[in-house]
This record gives sequence, C-alpha cells and structure tokens, in this order.
Amino acid sequence: MPASYIPKGYIPTQQAVAQLIEARHADLVSSAPEREQEVRRLYALKAASKPRPIIPIHDHTPDSSDRVRPEFTPAQERRLRELGAIDAEMLAAREAAARDVRSALAEGDISAILLIDNGDETPISISRWRAKDGFTAVQTGRIDVRLPFGISTTKGRVLIKEIDFIVWLSINAPKPFSQVSVSVIAQNPAPRNQVAKPPVSTPSLEQPAKTNGSTTAEQPEAAAVAVAKR
Repeated sequence: MPASYIPKGYIPTQQAVAQLIEARHADLVSSAPEREQEVRRLYALKAASKPRPIIPIHDHTPDSSDRVRPEFTPAQERRLRELGAIDAEMLAAREAAARDVRSALAEGDISAILLIDNGDETPISISRWRAKDGFTAVQTGRIDVRLPFGISTTKGRVLIKEIDFIVWLSINAPKPFSQVSVSVIAQNPAPRNQVAKPPVSTPSLEQPAKTNGSTTAEQPEAAAVAVAKR
C-alpha cells in the first residue's frame, strides 16, 4: 500500500504526540528498544524454567525431563514487574500527550487541516475538536467533518500545521526551545522604508575637570578679568 502524501509544513497527529512524549520522557523513549529485548529474554527464561507438565500414561514420546532447566530467580521476577510498570507509565504518558494535543487543537493554540483521499484539504474548526470523538481523532489521525454545502460528512486524515506545533511544543515541553528538532525565533521586523533612528547621547553629568585649582570653564573668565584690570 503506497504511503499517504503529507503536504509540506504539516505533520500527522501521531507524530505530534510522539514528539511531545519524547520531549517529556526522553530517557524512557531512548531506552525502549533495550527494555523490549529484556522483556522478551525474561519471559523466555521464565517459560523455560517451568517444569514439564504431567505426561499421560499412554504417551510414549521421549522423556527429556532429566535436562537441566534454567532458574528464574526472584530478582528476575522483580525486574519483570518493574519493566511492566514502565510500560504502564509510557502508556499513561502517551494518553496524556494525546489529551494535551487535543486540548491545544480545541483551544485554537494549534491548527489542523483535513486531507481528503482525493487530495483536497479543508480547515478543521476548533468546535470539531471539542466534540466527543476529538480525542479518538488525535489518536487515530483520522476525522470526519461536514464540508460547506455538504449533505454528509467527509472523512480524511488529520494534519497539524508544523510551525504552530513547534511554537506550542516550546512552551508545553519541559526542555529548552533550542533542543526542539526545529527552532523558531519570533520577532517583529521593522516596517519597510523605515529609517533607523540614531542613538541619542545623553549629556554627561560629570563636573568639569579642574586645572591648577580652577575648572576649565572658569579659566576664560579669569583671563578676561585680568585684561580688564590692566
């Protein structure tokens, strides 16, 4: 099945949720592959450590009960429960991230469009995200909306405007904005044809320097008095 086309500047809702989880729980996300391998290994060890079930009397299959079975220690059992608790924590984090993305869409903090299967697109109103199935739409990445002058609803893929999500993520993720995958610097540029004002220098409030017991401002006056006395 060919991959669906995603217009430039948009991301699926699942990707937005995944990025929010990674920003909030980077350590758990990065260690997920190792945890998965460890869980498989511990479950295989636990299954191999179990004794052979009771063999019926008429079962003549070769008996291999004499082989040494691996031991599944209490420490390994505790570790398996710890890994299960981490998986439950990640599931709760995923649901919390999806709720936060849904809330941002419902409050208008980020915007999204509906990409119909024929390639057309239409904006999704915030009221649609406030509907009962708004949370499910974020999780599945698909939603149905009623187009203008449409008789029935049209279903398609939900795509979030990436620049809106990046700015929102910088506020709602507990990490510096510079560490987000794409950085945005918001500023108000000066209008065109506007000449920059030169810096205004403020007069110095320092007292004039004194020379030979008098200030430099007093020296011309003293010279004028001396000429008048001659």
